[in-house]
Amino acid sequence: MNYLAHSYLSCNNEYLLIGNLVTDLIKKKDEDYYSEAIRKGIDLHRKIDHFTDNHRIVKDSLDLIRSSQGKYAPVVLDILWDYFLCKNWKTYSEEDLQEFSNGVYAILEKNYPNLQEKVVERFESMIAHNFLMSCANKTALIKTFEHLNKRVRFLTNFEEAAEIVIDYNEKLDDNFNILFGEMMSYVESICAC
Repeated sequence: MNYLAHSYLSCNNEYLLIGNLVTDLIKKKDEDYYSEAIRKGIDLHRKIDHFTDNHRIVKDSLDLIRSSQGKYAPVVLDILWDYFLCKNWKTYSEEDLQEFSNGVYAILEKNYPNLQEKVVERFESMIAHNFLMSCANKTALIKTFEHLNKRVRFLTNFEEAAEIVIDYNEKLDDNFNILFGEMMSYVESICAC
């Protein structure tokens, strides 16, 4: 799962949200900087990742895209999951996607004093670029993969990553909806959302 999914799966709890979103931006040793409430969000993020990394549907989906994306298939799939969450947003939320995103940004900004400076800088950049909407449609998805391609040092096939949506749209969409439904139930069972 990527940023949008982790945001959605934070049980409408601002500290779980913050922890869920800082996890990929910090090192393990940085965790002690954060309050117990935020560390619960860090733990939630890891449990979500563990659940998805070991799910049969994720393995099936990776098999679909691995020939095109090689070792970057898990990264591409995480981004595609956010694309399919955007596509199916109205199935999971009555709130407008941009309004949801703006609410997340407001919570992050409000909590800057509780975050490490390096995390604040990353969040400022992510908010400036409306990162939760970075997979909202195919055009945004292409730009996301173009941006990602500039950040990696090794040869990739990200230019074809957005085409996976066309090639495997129905299968990946079905896989996402099954996975996300199970993920919501899992998170509810461990967080009492």
